[in-house]
Amino acid sequence: MPKDAKWCGCATLNTDDPKLWIVEQSNWPDCESQGFTLSEVIAAGLHAKVTGLSDADRDAAIAECVADTLDTLTRLHESLTACQLAIHGCRSANSRKGKMFFRESKLIAHVRRVMGWVGGGVHKRIDENRELLELLRNKVPDFVAAHPEVVSWLQSQDDFLCELADRVPITEGQFLSLTKSPTLTFPRLWPGETVESLERQAAVAARRV
Repeated sequence: MPKDAKWCGCATLNTDDPKLWIVEQSNWPDCESQGFTLSEVIAAGLHAKVTGLSDADRDAAIAECVADTLDTLTRLHESLTACQLAIHGCRSANSRKGKMFFRESKLIAHVRRVMGWVGGGVHKRIDENRELLELLRNKVPDFVAAHPEVVSWLQSQDDFLCELADRVPITEGQFLSLTKSPTLTFPRLWPGETVESLERQAAVAARRV
């Protein structure tokens, strides 16, 4: 509001009862403001604009005022539509995020159930995979020596299962309590007392830090 303005006030352009509240600047804020409906404001403005004009000029002024009003209403409608679309988009995005979060949470719960219980659980699978290598080395050492790829296959299986157990920790499982036993090493260590075995145990320990 300019300092030399005679009037000051505010507008409440709600859809039910749009009004313009004004008061003389010299009496602000000690006097009561005057409330006008939007139609009264437009009528007063139009009256002031056409007073003293010829019929032709008056018709032109009215036509210009109507055109300006329609243009303003069009822009307001466009702005309202844009806002409504933005709000709808936000709600839809939040809804999609909520549904996606629910689906992901449900999927993770299913994965953890499988890791805890199916086939004895992931820790049991690690233990038995290592037990199988122990058995092969003890019972058919010549076969293992002639086919080193067998050890590589079991090693890859061990790497995968260990990484899975580390990345997706479980809180329930058939043999989960054994992993926390102070007197039992479960799953058992990678079999053998070779440099390879020591390196693998160090790698597993490093992943858990």
